[in-house]
Amino acid sequence: MVNTTQHRADLATLFNDNAAGDITAGDLRQGMVNILDDIDTLNGETTRILVNAQTGTSYTLTSGDSGKLITMSSSSANSVVVPNNLPVGFVCTVAQIGTGLTTIANGTGATVNSRGNIKTLANQYAPVSITVYANGTGTAAVALLSGDLA
Repeated sequence: MVNTTQHRADLATLFNDNAAGDITAGDLRQGMVNILDDIDTLNGETTRILVNAQTGTSYTLTSGDSGKLITMSSSSANSVVVPNNLPVGFVCTVAQIGTGLTTIANGTGATVNSRGNIKTLANQYAPVSITVYANGTGTAAVALLSGDLA
């Protein structure tokens, strides 16, 4: 159940006027984040994950892909590129749906770390997770790649 009472209290706390009587962008952003956190679960039911279905041989992730399942359905070798501008906390799942091997590649300025430096999905239907855990400058994303790799 969404806790609307708590959200009302959060909004009252976060949206107090400052000395100039203005609500800051940070106040608004934090209030919306608190509300959206509970939208993910309604009455104990988790919302469905969104799928970004890709059919080409190369796809570059965007911040909008966070929380999504990226499917790669090409019959040719293909790649998913992790760009340097993804924010800390970005998480997505990539699945090789087609028969073409999927490789996770780092874009210019980005780093993708994986056990044994393996970055190719094991085979058809293999899933992996990409998690950005550092990006000190905003242009140097560092991601952890884990899952069914070979």
